[in-house]
Amino acid sequence: MRVLVGDLLKENVFPDFRLIAGSDGLARRITMISVMDAPDMDRWIRGGEFLIGSAYIFRENPEMLTEFVRKVDAKGIAAVGIKLDRFLSSFPESLIQEAETSRLPLFQIPLRYSWPDIIEVVQSRLWSEKMRKTGYTADIEIFPWDDNWDVRRLFSAMSKEFGKDIFVVAPTLEINQHFRPESLPFASKTADDLLQSPPLREVDFPRRGSIGISLEERSRGNETVWLAAYRLRQEAEIDVFVLLDEGEHYPAIREERLILRAVNLLRVAMLESTLFSRQMNAKKERFLENLCLGTFSSEDIALERAKNLGLALQLPAIVFQVCTISRSALPSWKPPFIFSYPLADCWVCIESSARLEAERDAFRRIASEKDLWFALGSPFSNLLDTTKSYDESKRALTWMRKFRPRPGVYRYGELAFHSFLNRIVSIPEAEGVWDRFWRPLAEGDSKRRAVSLEEVAGALIRCDFNGKQCAKELHLHYNTLRNYLREIETLVGVSLSSRLHRMAFSLSYFVDVYKKQKSWESYF
Repeated sequence: MRVLVGDLLKENVFPDFRLIAGSDGLARRITMISVMDAPDMDRWIRGGEFLIGSAYIFRENPEMLTEFVRKVDAKGIAAVGIKLDRFLSSFPESLIQEAETSRLPLFQIPLRYSWPDIIEVVQSRLWSEKMRKTGYTADIEIFPWDDNWDVRRLFSAMSKEFGKDIFVVAPTLEINQHFRPESLPFASKTADDLLQSPPLREVDFPRRGSIGISLEERSRGNETVWLAAYRLRQEAEIDVFVLLDEGEHYPAIREERLILRAVNLLRVAMLESTLFSRQMNAKKERFLENLCLGTFSSEDIALERAKNLGLALQLPAIVFQVCTISRSALPSWKPPFIFSYPLADCWVCIESSARLEAERDAFRRIASEKDLWFALGSPFSNLLDTTKSYDESKRALTWMRKFRPRPGVYRYGELAFHSFLNRIVSIPEAEGVWDRFWRPLAEGDSKRRAVSLEEVAGALIRCDFNGKQCAKELHLHYNTLRNYLREIETLVGVSLSSRLHRMAFSLSYFVDVYKKQKSWESYF
């Protein structure tokens, strides 16, 4: 048995590799695998190589890649595989034409693959062939994936093969078990305690279909461990955790593929039909997710990918997340935005700052009616800054889940200050501050003035004591504002040039706002 280029497309090898050109060369034989590392590496080609790379060395001039492929093909390579969306957004037309003419298979490699993941699988198959030639057998197909395969036996076999603990929680399927390499599966209190404790740290990765993937650091006794978590929430509630070895940063692609296939087996065939019918939506969601996770290295590549998908985002924009206060499930309210996708129990959305500002009151009303939290990151004008806004929206949501404010729309930058104020205004001394610094303004006579002193004081604090900006907001002449400010100083007995007086004055304003509104979102 020989390892042919066409074998790479088999379901148990690299089913998500995409053949771009050179289909007539799928019968070429692979004898080794190599990574592109120099524009003149054709000098060291032995023949039969499956050549892989990200085209980094050709990022300044992609057309040079065509000449490079022509040279290495002349030395008898088997195939070429290139990642897009790192340093190239698309294959040059000249390269595709060259591959077709030369009958050289040209593959697009998914962005998530690392080179060791590919090399390990190809080398395993080449080693298997060598063993067969010498009379040994080295069958790399370990698991029979058929409908009659028992799920518990499957996870038990994977645990032994990986040499790692695996935890499976699927309440609707009555599965809550701990699989260990050296023993039968069992229900473990230690495992329950480990999984129920909140993560110390969490790193998100792109989903696979409807399956969310993350790395979580958790406490186990006096030590911390890292788990790879695979979660399904749409059709059923399924959690699979793999305990990583010390120093391991992520499971191998082959291990991950087996885990994902096992999760899909639990969900049966529904996922496949759903993904097939929503293929374009899945591509758009994957693009948005890659934007949020910072996968793209160039804004030009991100813009071209968006253009190919028919997406046009108006900048500046904001990433925000929407979830129910109860966190019971994905909100039934579906965002009216093209740029949105579900993630666990949240909607992740990207929308222009202008639209959010224009519809701010509508979103607040929706939040109140549906018991929702809107967690906003900061605005961004460069697509590569999407990930910063996404991270801020995640941290904002963490704050909200901790301090549990009323339903509403909240920005990350305001939440730390608001949580502080929430505590301050509830203590008895806050009423004294209000009596001393704000009551004279609230109860003062404003009949003689176009704008009350209380309104002037509030605008001044919102403008950070910038007189000209305050006059502009109140539509007053600056000299008129200065007269009002002198009245405030006399009435309240403060000096607005004093830093301490400004601080106390500001605190009394926020106490007043809290007394009237009971809502963080009305402070600014």
